[in-house]
Amino acid sequence: MTEFISNMIGNDFFATLIMSLVPLIELKGSIVFARGIGYGFFKALGISYIGSTFAFIPVFFLLIPILKLIKKIKPIRIVADKIEGYFDKKAKDTLEKQEQDGKKSKHSQTFLKQMGVFIFVAIPLPMTGVWTGTAIAVFLNLKFKESVLPIALGNLVAG
Repeated sequence: MTEFISNMIGNDFFATLIMSLVPLIELKGSIVFARGIGYGFFKALGISYIGSTFAFIPVFFLLIPILKLIKKIKPIRIVADKIEGYFDKKAKDTLEKQEQDGKKSKHSQTFLKQMGVFIFVAIPLPMTGVWTGTAIAVFLNLKFKESVLPIALGNLVAG
């Protein structure tokens, strides 16, 4: 399989980079792929890390506009509403728990959200990578600059 993908793309570096951008494969699958084509661990980690971390940028800025666009298509609207509702509920539950723990400053609430996103992305399991972590950050209303470091560091720890 690794030979097929490498031959199809024609360049092992770009094949690894593209694999790391794909949801569900991301960093962890791309490292395995790169090791299979003969890269050393640190080279495989480096290329995979760059690609999978880069995926954060378009996901962060395009998630909400794409969800709004999908909601305009009647048969798919139900799925989009369920996805949005799920992440909204998780974000509201997190905020309510913080408020129950006492009045916390906005800075400490942001820090807790960042730690949650970091821990989520750092867990090396399927569906806990950059794509899902970025979606959680968006629905927690974290700003771009507040999301970059927890997602990048979490991705590195996962690798």
